[in-house]
Amino acid sequence: MKPPPETVRPRQAVKAHERLDRMYDEIVRLDLSRNVLELDLYGYTIVHDAKPLSFFEELRATILKLGRTRLS
Repeated sequence: MKPPPETVRPRQAVKAHERLDRMYDEIVRLDLSRNVLELDLYGYTIVHDAKPLSFFEELRATILKLGRTRLS
């Protein structure tokens, strides 16, 4: 006996749902639930302690150096 058609989900839908489950598990594992919500609500988020401050200082210096190089 076959299940009613409305209870049968296409294989692609099942795969998409499984992919979303994996993504959700990773978001929870990394404690990023609030960041995902902020991104959805405000269009941006700030991930605290993602990298040491020295990384961003070096990144900023490199960006400014590249900007000066392109202007000259």
